[in-house]
Amino acid sequence: MNQIQLSSEIKLSQNTLPLWVQLLPIGPEISTADGREFTLSEPELVIQNSMRENVEMSVDYEHSIRDENQHIKPAAGWVKALELRDDGIWGKVEWTKPATQLIENKEYRYLSPLLSLSSDTAGNKVITKIVNVGLTNTPALEMAAFCSTKTEKLKVDPSTFAHEIASLMSLDTSNPNEILAALRQKNEASELASCSLDVEEVIGKYVFPRSCEPEFLSMRKVLGKQCFESIVSKLSLNGFGFVHLNSHQTKSLPKLQHTNNLGLSNGELEACKLVGVEPELYKKIKEQK
Repeated sequence: MNQIQLSSEIKLSQNTLPLWVQLLPIGPEISTADGREFTLSEPELVIQNSMRENVEMSVDYEHSIRDENQHIKPAAGWVKALELRDDGIWGKVEWTKPATQLIENKEYRYLSPLLSLSSDTAGNKVITKIVNVGLTNTPALEMAAFCSTKTEKLKVDPSTFAHEIASLMSLDTSNPNEILAALRQKNEASELASCSLDVEEVIGKYVFPRSCEPEFLSMRKVLGKQCFESIVSKLSLNGFGFVHLNSHQTKSLPKLQHTNNLGLSNGELEACKLVGVEPELYKKIKEQK
């Protein structure tokens, strides 16, 4: 087994270092600028071999980890994780401050993964492991740019942008205020439909009477899906769903106070009573929505 160095250019995004960087293309055949060829046949196994338990892979300068005469070998960063994507193996890097400054100043523009290789039965050089990563200025691997000297900015004409949105929403106007109002209305309608479906579900699940629907819909809007489902479950356990079906079952339930200075409906007050929620707290949550 031997080792080889490849390189890829560092791509800055608005002069800011990326959190994730591409270390190897997907393969299986990988060629370098000088004509060398390698095989990446099992990328998942390469990731597994590269990341040892509780030991992070280092990013150094010019592969100084291999220089036996250099006593001080500072890290430029640390690879926290490796991830297989559609276009290759990517690494999540935590950069040091000195390395960040050097790359942003474009004093270093390339990454070079140090790879372990083995030979298969056909004599192909197979990549088995990423040993570490080095900052370098001698590119070898042809891959998507990692530190581009050009910054492409998306330019959009606001009027064209508004017209496209209006067209997608089937609106007859391109006025931004009218489009925004339509978007809000659509969002409210979608939210109401979602709330209504949740209310319909719990009424059928817990055999609640239809008379509860307005109060339940209000509770769903105010409390959100998870909290609403938790409350109606508690209501069911307390017999609330059957109170309206059989008056004899109300004898063991506490009587609802008729004094209501909070502006809540009787259904909301009864729900608060059964689940142990103070009406004042419920009203406060409701007003914040």
